[in-house]
Amino acid sequence: MTDWVRTITDRGHARRVARQSDRRSYDLSLTAAGVRAHRSANASFEQVNTAFLAGLLHPEAELCGYLAEIIAATGVRGNRD
Repeated sequence: MTDWVRTITDRGHARRVARQSDRRSYDLSLTAAGVRAHRSANASFEQVNTAFLAGLLHPEAELCGYLAEIIAATGVRGNRD
């Protein structure tokens, strides 16, 4: 997490401000450049996602149901650590 925060602050996409109550922790917020980068990345993602969904042979909701059945059958829980 620290490397990721350093990367986006070095790029000027976020600012880190030490908290007054606990100088060991920081508040992190997007800069104007960060908001622009987020909007650009999101627009690109939406285009790719729309093209992907258009290529599916079955409705997304139906496929999600099948995936849920597969996951349930494996006994795997939703922990993504």
